Amino acid sequence: MKPSLPGLSVALVMALMLTACELGVSWSGSEKANAQLIFESLEDARRAADAANQLPADWDPDGDAVAPVIDALDDALIKASQVQNTVLTKAHPDLGSRFRLDYMRSLRGLRSYYQTGEIEGREDPRETLAEFTDWFYSNQHEFRWWRGYRSDVGLE
Repeated sequence: MKPSLPGLSVALVMALMLTACELGVSWSGSEKANAQLIFESLEDARRAADAANQLPADWDPDGDAVAPVIDALDDALIKASQVQNTVLTKAHPDLGSRFRLDYMRSLRGLRSYYQTGEIEGREDPRETLAEFTDWFYSNQHEFRWWRGYRSDVGLE
């Protein structure tokens, strides 16, 4: 029996959709390496949070105890600043603005807070960072990473 044209078309479309989903967006080696900096920066921000959680309640911005927090925030900012805008946009159309405006601004605000002991401005950088990380991880299904990125960036 000869397959019907509509049935064949549906089967072809389904095969193409599965292939497209499986292969994802094409990423060059240099783009993958640059995208890795996103995850490394997030890991450095996590290290900063862990170090901040170890601070005594009466920590002093001039004390030695705060140095690991500031160092980890500096590492996070350096890596974040090296991520190319094209890589951010390739991963998700909203990642560029969220990464630059929310994530990086919150890291700078946290760095200032741990240097001075005071939150500058109206926005609490801790809340902004929490909102960004919630958005980033809860929307991973919308990101267009390369196949196998989870193991490449150390998420598996």
